[in-house]
Amino acid sequence: MIEGTIASGGWPLTVSEARLAEARVTAHATTGLWPDATGAAGLAGSRSWRGRARSAVGKVAVLFTGVER
Repeated sequence: MIEGTIASGGWPLTVSEARLAEARVTAHATTGLWPDATGAAGLAGSRSWRGRARSAVGKVAVLFTGVER
């Protein structure tokens, strides 16, 4: 998976547990959903990536793929 990510111009990104928890709270406050840690990983990563400003992007879509049950 990582080889494909890099080959397509992407790169892997990791976030801290604190950033992941923050993303869950933000997701809930904004949407009313409680994504689980896996589901909130995309939001946490996009917020971390945006802070690093690797390149300019107009819009980003985030999918909440797992919900706490």
